[in-house]
Parts: sequence; structure tokens; C-alpha cells
Amino acid sequence: MRYQLETQRTIKGTPPSIFEFTTSYLTNRAGTERGWAIAPNDDMADFSTPRSDQSFWSDGRLALAQFSGGPGDCSNQFGLDPAKAYLVFRDPGGKVTAAEPVSADDPLPNLVAAFVANPAEPYPWRPTVAQFLALSGYVSRVRAVDCNTDRVTTLEVLRDRSDYAGPKAGTVDELYGLAPSLRLSNCHKGAEYIMTGWPIGERLHRIVDGEVEFEDRWMQLRFTGATTLSLASVRQLLKP
Repeated sequence: MRYQLETQRTIKGTPPSIFEFTTSYLTNRAGTERGWAIAPNDDMADFSTPRSDQSFWSDGRLALAQFSGGPGDCSNQFGLDPAKAYLVFRDPGGKVTAAEPVSADDPLPNLVAAFVANPAEPYPWRPTVAQFLALSGYVSRVRAVDCNTDRVTTLEVLRDRSDYAGPKAGTVDELYGLAPSLRLSNCHKGAEYIMTGWPIGERLHRIVDGEVEFEDRWMQLRFTGATTLSLASVRQLLKP
């Protein structure tokens, strides 16, 4: 399968009006194939994260089209949806490094354009904590069980996801995608946190004497205004 893309808006550089979707992920370092571009099908997974979700602003990760694993050989199969528009990044050689699906009202292209216009600005969004918590996504109160393995007990679910249920109260889970790891953040067993993000982009915000200290140093944003809120205020903000 070969895909050709039509340029609808140029944000940076001088891309051709029509170009072929090629990516270095289709070959390994030895130049041999380890991936294929195929027609969209029901096995394809879309790992893009909506900008209306907390996980996007925690993780800041862009997708490379839709893809699925190959036939048990560590290869990847890539596909594009002809009904969707994509924000495409290409390297100097024309290889696609990201192809993020975007909707008609998606803020991401304009945010990228703002970056290009003002490269000295390192963060595209500077919300208040309340504005961040207003985004959809899983939020819970957790307690550290093992700082060396990033294991926590969920004490209270403050808001679950509608599309992907998160951990329930009483469960113990290892946070594989946690940044920074608990062992790097002066963690001690029994410490409590507000956790935002699940199943990717998990971030922990420490609770001290009933006050939540919201941490943004490991996120793709910076908070404006007060970053310490009472736990009671956080519960109130997350009420449906």
C-alpha cells in the first residue's frame, strides 16, 4: 500500500503540494524492511490522545498514523485514514516522523504554528490548576506502597474515564509510565498523592497536611497562579 498526502497548510518549510508517506520506521538500521504501509482495517489502533485530555498535556506524545503489530516478528504495519486530516512532521530527508490525526477544530496546528513563530516560548499552554483539572481524564488519590517499583494503592477515585476505566479504590498497581519515578522523587512508603492521567501520562501531585502541591516540571505545560490547593477544593473542582 502506498499513501500520497496533499498539503493543505504549511506551518514550516516548503513541502511539496503532494508527497508520499514514507517513514524510517519502515526499515531498520541495516536498511531491511520491518514495517509495511497497509490499507486501514479493524486491527489498526489509533494511539493519539485528544487535546481535551490531561494525558496529552502530561505526555506530549504524537502518533505516527494508525498501526498494528506485524505477524509475530516485531514488525509494524502503518495505515492512514482517508477521512482524516493529519498534522505531519518530516525530517530533512522527507521521512515522516509523526502523523497526528487532527479534527477541524483541533488547537494543535495553531499551537505548533505559535511555536514556530516564537521558538523562545517553551510551553504552548499555561493554564491554572483548575483549568487543567477541567480537562477530561482519570484522577485519583493514591498512597505509595513501594517507591522502588512505583507501586501505589488507590484510595479514592475522584474522576474515572468514560472510555477506559482506571484503577478502582483498594487496588494496587505499578505505574509503568510514571515520570518521574517514585524512587527519584524523595518518596517514602505511605506518602499520598493526587494522580492524574491513566493509562499513559501518569503524574503524581504530593499531598501534605491536606494540601495538594501540583507538579508541572515533568509536563508539557506550566501552571499559572496558585499551584497548591486544598484536597477539599480539588474534590469540589472534580464534582460532576
